[in-house]
Amino acid sequence: MFVAEDGSIWIGKESRKSRKIIQSPPPWVAGLVSKLDGEHTLPRILSELKSERYDVTKCDVHDFVSALASCGLIEES
Repeated sequence: MFVAEDGSIWIGKESRKSRKIIQSPPPWVAGLVSKLDGEHTLPRILSELKSERYDVTKCDVHDFVSALASCGLIEES
């Protein structure tokens, strides 16, 4: 993951074909992506984001992770 100067987040491998760019993501997205390490469960990620005072819902987390998975950017652990 790379956060660009304009706030966009680049996720994926370095090749342009396998990289996805998220323009103007909500503030919690970078925190969520950094926690997708195979050791955090989705409920734990949600709890940590809320403790960091992000305004995020269970549905937000689920939908975002599902979108990443559908793009082939998440491996199940």
